[in-house]
Amino acid sequence: MEHVSQAVISPARPDRSSLTHTGAVYVDGRLHAASQRQGSLAWKAVDPSVLPEAPEGIAVEHALYCGHFFLHFGHFLIETLPSLWWARDNHRKLIFHPWFGTLPNLPPFVRVALEALAIDEDRLVFATDRLAVGDLLLPPRGNPMGGEPVVESLGVYRDVAERVAGQWPDSGARKFYVSRRFVRRNMRAVDEHLIENEFVQRGFRVVFPEQLSFAEQVSLVSRAEALAGVRGSALHLSGFMPPGSAVLELTRRGAQGMNSLAAINEALGIRTVTAKVIAREGEPRAGVADIEALSAALDESYPARVR
Repeated sequence: MEHVSQAVISPARPDRSSLTHTGAVYVDGRLHAASQRQGSLAWKAVDPSVLPEAPEGIAVEHALYCGHFFLHFGHFLIETLPSLWWARDNHRKLIFHPWFGTLPNLPPFVRVALEALAIDEDRLVFATDRLAVGDLLLPPRGNPMGGEPVVESLGVYRDVAERVAGQWPDSGARKFYVSRRFVRRNMRAVDEHLIENEFVQRGFRVVFPEQLSFAEQVSLVSRAEALAGVRGSALHLSGFMPPGSAVLELTRRGAQGMNSLAAINEALGIRTVTAKVIAREGEPRAGVADIEALSAALDESYPARVR
């Protein structure tokens, strides 16, 4: 953990038209490169190397820089949540660059995570304008989107799981298929119901994440042996799974699996298997499953069928 004095936090300025963004930490007027968000497949950080004109006065006396704050479920779990690990054992303000530069209205899943970690919302500070910080802690940021998480920070998943799981009774199920049947058509497989049937025959319980509270989702996967689904945000719940469990990601042919997911799982002792059994159909992210190929892929690990 790096400790700096008289730092300046530049404001978050994402630009959809150019897929660029700014928002970083400056020390003595110069960019602290390790504070930038790196590794996105599309977005690029374009912070200037020198920041002109520091603001007068100290806006925040003691703070911890936590990177970018995402309201997108998957990005929150793999990027924002691990940054909260460093908020343990101190009462500093937590400075974030909000994605798209506005003060977010925190959704329920964020509030559950904060409560589980005993972090009061009034500690959150969003850098929508330039901030001066008298005493700033800079934890290692890593590159989770590039498959390089900060392993130590992944302990946050176990902390959240332990504090949330007890709120729900054990369902008894240990294998789950997270269906995307009720999300937008271009975000799921066209024949999602056929995929569900294939997993049900092998003893998986089908769940619809959008119909469950975040706490209930965490509780289910914290006891899971296996989690499967078409590539998407719900699979990032795997961070809350126990070591020795497995994740099966169904993805399109010709596409790579989610490097961020696999890297986090590996660090946590969770096995990740990618099955390329979805063929593209029309819309950019829609697809149709090759059920025979899926069945063959499942036979390797889950041959026992429940009829």
